[in-house]
Amino acid sequence: MSWTLVGGWTELVAFAIVAAACGALVLVGIPGIWIMVLLAVVIDVAHLIWAPSEEMFFGVWPLAISVVLALGAEGVELLAGGAGAKVGGARKGGMLGAVVGSLIGALIGTCAIPLPAFGTLLGAVGGAAVGAMVGEMVGARRSVRESLVPAAGAAAGRILGFLVKAPFAVAVWVVLVVAAAMQLL
Repeated sequence: MSWTLVGGWTELVAFAIVAAACGALVLVGIPGIWIMVLLAVVIDVAHLIWAPSEEMFFGVWPLAISVVLALGAEGVELLAGGAGAKVGGARKGGMLGAVVGSLIGALIGTCAIPLPAFGTLLGAVGGAAVGAMVGEMVGARRSVRESLVPAAGAAAGRILGFLVKAPFAVAVWVVLVVAAAMQLL
């Protein structure tokens, strides 16, 4: 099967639209960056299977760069709760509690809150706050009242973590769309 100029550009436009929608999903806690990368991998594998004599649609390096960017986005998002707790005056225990609580809260929120996507977001934010409070009370021997500011900082940091993923999603989108366009030119 040969990818004609029109077919390749049509495929690129379709990918660009779907990938942009995936990128927007990061704002509500859905792993849209990973969905975008997975979609690109599936397209490249399909090209290798059905048109082995032609170039990959995206290429190995753009896919590798996209994976690195996606991992960076996850790292920034994960550490944002701990950083927010630190800004709120947390000690190491509160920061660690915010990170661990955020992970546990995201899992619980995904399963327990029947609002698609928002359950994950609410769980992660609440988990960061609770984790920071527990970390401060256990690790730093602070009272509940003294733990409230670091907990609020952890929650705010986690919300910012979701927002900070958006530029990463844009970067992955640009890398993949430009790489595919360069293959077509």
